[in-house]
Amino acid sequence: MRPYRAIQWYTGAMGAMQVALLHRNPTFELVGVVTYSDAKHGRDAGEVAGIGPIGLPITANVEEALALEADVVLINGNTLQPDLLERILRSGKNVVTISGAYELTEEPQYEQLQAAALAGGVSLTGGGNMPGLLNDVLPLFMSGYTSGVRRIWTRERNCHDLYGSYATMSAFYGHPPPSPEAIAAMIGKSSRTGIYYQAAKLCARAFGLQLSDFQLTNFEVGTAPHDIVMPATGVRIAKGTVAASRYEYTGFVNGKPWQSVEMEFTAELGLGPQWKSALSEPEFVVRVEGEPPLEVTWGCGGIVNLIRLNAARMVNLAPAVIAAEPGCRTILDLPCGAAGVLGTRAFF
Repeated sequence: MRPYRAIQWYTGAMGAMQVALLHRNPTFELVGVVTYSDAKHGRDAGEVAGIGPIGLPITANVEEALALEADVVLINGNTLQPDLLERILRSGKNVVTISGAYELTEEPQYEQLQAAALAGGVSLTGGGNMPGLLNDVLPLFMSGYTSGVRRIWTRERNCHDLYGSYATMSAFYGHPPPSPEAIAAMIGKSSRTGIYYQAAKLCARAFGLQLSDFQLTNFEVGTAPHDIVMPATGVRIAKGTVAASRYEYTGFVNGKPWQSVEMEFTAELGLGPQWKSALSEPEFVVRVEGEPPLEVTWGCGGIVNLIRLNAARMVNLAPAVIAAEPGCRTILDLPCGAAGVLGTRAFF
């Protein structure tokens, strides 16, 4: 069988890892790499990824990328781009994205992307760690070992000091803290869109349930005790501006909390006793309240390894999304992620 032809789309830190994984693994043939940066256009993809020249120039030309013959596109980015995804799907390429396609049926772009996938005879899914592991895949896996599940609660705690995206970090940090009145106005507000809602809906759907509400149920910020310069990006955080945040989203079933995800992100370790203080502290907790109750605490050794986790998950999902029925697919439609195609054949 010929290798799967793959395009890696957007070449940040995660994209560089995906380029390395795809190039080194015989399951795939890397046929294209796409950037939004004109400065990277024409450069060798392997050099940008840090693995040495591989003879494949990066392109910033979307039309050029769409004209490539490919089985799958791995696309990164902070937000879902439905118009771009529509063009990729209609060109006959399956898509794995980390940007918010975990369960799209109530999202405003669902009809657009479902129609595009069906027209192209391909499928679209979301991959990553949160959602994609922490607040959907892992708790649903754990629920197979208990009964009478009443509640799912998950938490991620991460320090972003070595996260290499200036745009993302400048959006998170360095802003004046919101007022108590602004925070109070956000908490308890209903919403039925976004990636956390998608994960909560997936968990409920797996049990044959429907969410009755979805809310932001907690929000806290921590301010910088001194001026901070984030080492990976150079983002500057002035003393007294936001250097940490903690927030929780909860999906309700019949008015009772059903699935919650809490996130804590900091610009550096040791901001105070209520924030993550050491790299050795595990990043993740998953609790499934049932008979018996189950809890898993685990870590991956920091933000760089978390990016590696996301990169590997998206590559491992590629064969499954290629084989899936056309349309917008979820983890409930795809096989378990165990023993992925990367196996032991590709290393950083």
